Amino acid sequence: MKHAIAMHGWCSDSNFWLHWKKNFQLNGWNWENAERGYGNRKASMPIWLDYEKQKNHYQRVVFCHSLGIHLISSQILNDATEIVLLNSFSNFISTNRESRALKVALHGMKTQLGTKNERNMLLSFLEKTNRPHKFPDLLPGPLQQELSSQGRKRLQFDLELLINSSGLPIGIPTTARVLVIDGEKDEIILSGTKNDLIKNLKKHLLAPPCHWTIKGEGHSIHLPKTIASVRAWLE
Repeated sequence: MKHAIAMHGWCSDSNFWLHWKKNFQLNGWNWENAERGYGNRKASMPIWLDYEKQKNHYQRVVFCHSLGIHLISSQILNDATEIVLLNSFSNFISTNRESRALKVALHGMKTQLGTKNERNMLLSFLEKTNRPHKFPDLLPGPLQQELSSQGRKRLQFDLELLINSSGLPIGIPTTARVLVIDGEKDEIILSGTKNDLIKNLKKHLLAPPCHWTIKGEGHSIHLPKTIASVRAWLE
């Protein structure tokens, strides 16, 4: 069995994986999305299927985008055979001067949640995550609806989680094969932060992670060629 569980990032939802899910399902994969429920989608966390019965013939792959590595259940991570990380991080804010300025900006974003400036702030963030692609090409997400009151609380909680992230999340098995994918034109994750993730994974894993940098991609990664390459790497 080939089973994938995917976790989106901050201010996104499971629509992020539309192109990925379609490609993998057409090639015989069972694909499930986790959901934080910022908008009108119900929060959910899938589980691995029939794990004990198929343990020795069961490929269990976790996909995480950005903050998703810190949002996915540690139980799901713990049983993964492979992990694919798209523009992810262990600690979002490092100790250099540039990152200190970033921390100030993030706290500014936090204060705008729940105010009249909320929507413009979130739209500005999403436009930045979508570059270099045009903003109207953005996949459907929670801002196509109204944020629910519970969803806003999760958004605030998860932003705090992002600000305070300080290392790899609990649950990553040392035996997992890990593929790290970075967008060359990512405007969200600083290069030093990306380097920290690779260093932390090398210390944690028995085998070093595979690391790709995709030309022409930013923070969101949806190019069909990249999706097909990831599936080939897994298979």
